[in-house]
Amino acid sequence: MFGAPSGSSDEPLRDLVNASRFREALAVYLEWYDNAVELTPYSQLLAAHAASHLGEFDLAGTLAASAQSELRARGDDPGVLDSTNLLGAVAFERGNIDDAEAQFRSVLQMAERLGCTRFTARGANNLAIIAHLRGHRECAVALYQKALTAYLQIDDERGIVETRHNLALSRCDSGRTS
Repeated sequence: MFGAPSGSSDEPLRDLVNASRFREALAVYLEWYDNAVELTPYSQLLAAHAASHLGEFDLAGTLAASAQSELRARGDDPGVLDSTNLLGAVAFERGNIDDAEAQFRSVLQMAERLGCTRFTARGANNLAIIAHLRGHRECAVALYQKALTAYLQIDDERGIVETRHNLALSRCDSGRTS
C-alpha cells in the first residue's frame, strides 16, 4: 500500500504504516533518526504518511518534501508520485487549496504520462474534491468519473466506494441524479 520495496531496510516501518499503526511507525522512525540509523527517502516518506494520519502536518510536510527531493534526484517516479500526492494532501489539510491543487495536478499529469493507474485515480479524485469545493460541479463529475474508471481498472475497492460516494454527492449538488 505505502512505499518501500519489499525486502528493504524500511520494511518494518512499511508494515506498521500499512497496518495503520501510525503512532508506532512514527516512534520507530524517530528512534532510527535519534540513533543515527541511515534513513532512506522511503523511510522519510513512510514516516510522513504516519505523521499526516496523526495530524502532524508540519512534520509530514517536511518529511515528504525531503523524500520527494531525494526520490526525484534518484529518478524514482513511483516515490515522487507518492510524495507529491502526500504534499498535496498536507497542503489541503492546512487549507492551502491552491498549493494542493498544483500538487494534485502534477500527480495526475505525471501518472498519466507514466501510465500509473493508481496515481491517475488518486490525482483525479483529489482534483475532483477541490473542483467540488470550488463549485465547479461539472469538472468535479468528470474528474470523479476518470478516477472511478482508474480505480475499477486496478480493482481498488476502497477507491471505488469513496469515488462513487463523491460522484453521487457532486451529481446531486449539480442537479444531476442519473
